[in-house]
Amino acid sequence: MSGHLDVRQYGRMRGRELRDTAMNQVEQHSPIESSFLYDVACKLARTRIPFTSDDVWDAAGISVREPRVMGPVMRKLAHDGLAVKTGRVRQGHRGVNHARPQVLWIGL
Repeated sequence: MSGHLDVRQYGRMRGRELRDTAMNQVEQHSPIESSFLYDVACKLARTRIPFTSDDVWDAAGISVREPRVMGPVMRKLAHDGLAVKTGRVRQGHRGVNHARPQVLWIGL
C-alpha cells in the first residue's frame, strides 16, 4: 500500500507503534525540511538554554508544507543524545498551536 498505514492494522498496533509509524512516514516525505530543522535544533541545543519547538520554528524562519515534521526532528535530537526534555513546559506562542503547553528541551 504505497507507504500508508492500512487502517485495518490499527487494532493490532499499540499507540507507540502508531506514533512511530506516522513519524517515520512524515520524516521520509519531508527529508529536506527535516534535515534543515534538525540543524537549527542542534544549534539551539548547543546554547544550553531551554527551548521549545516554537523556538526552532522561529530560528529556522521558514514554513513547511508538513509542520508535523518537527516531531521526528525533536525525537532525533533526543535519540542522538543532543537534548533532553526538562520535565517543564512553556506556553506556545505560534498561532497554529493555540497557546498549548510545549515541552521545554535543553541541550546536553
